[in-house]
Amino acid sequence: MHANQTARRTHVPRIATAATACAVAATALLAAPVSATTTDPVAPTSDPAQTSNPVKISGPATGQVGKRTAITCATSATLVGGKVLLYQNEKLIALKGVKVNSKGACSFKVNSGISGDNSLRVVVKKSGAKYSSNTIVVKMLTAAEAQLAAAKKPIKISGPKTAKLWKRIDIGCTAPAVLVGAKVALFQNGTALPQKKGLTVSASGTCNFWLKSGITGVNSFTVTALKNGVTYKANTIKITLS
Repeated sequence: MHANQTARRTHVPRIATAATACAVAATALLAAPVSATTTDPVAPTSDPAQTSNPVKISGPATGQVGKRTAITCATSATLVGGKVLLYQNEKLIALKGVKVNSKGACSFKVNSGISGDNSLRVVVKKSGAKYSSNTIVVKMLTAAEAQLAAAKKPIKISGPKTAKLWKRIDIGCTAPAVLVGAKVALFQNGTALPQKKGLTVSASGTCNFWLKSGITGVNSFTVTALKNGVTYKANTIKITLS
């Protein structure tokens, strides 16, 4: 294949196989109960002493910069009443009055201004001892990225209804401006098509390509675009080859 960025359409090599689809959509922000909120970060601190690891925290895979993201934790009854400390990217974040409740749980929301991966963990402090939790990673999306993640299929592709076997088929592809530079994967009948050069969304928001196929009958085509660790989907088109 000779992969050229659109205006010159990217060429995909001949494909005559079929497999299951494997496109993945970005996850949405999950909801969780709330009992406290965070304030601004304070100075970095060294890793707190860990006498044990009985605390388990959980949260969504993604959140949005400037929006509150719910985090929950659970621990043993022996830590009821313990003060909860939050570490974001190993920096101590001040929490307002968050303690382990009578059921051995705690919950709060994080408002992060850091886009990309954010590591989060808590430390429960009680009777002079500190108990650290597991670490989770929440990817914080910008407003534009969050809007795209919420959209089912923000990328649009188009092509002919019919085509000839082993003849060039031109596929049009457009994506929102926020996806400029995203890595584009191509799929025929659910099978990823190899590329000699990586196809990306151009500065004009296009990702056109062309291919040839030897599979008779109805063929489905779609693409995905990967940017900042999030995969975005396109619609699927069908082309009958004869």
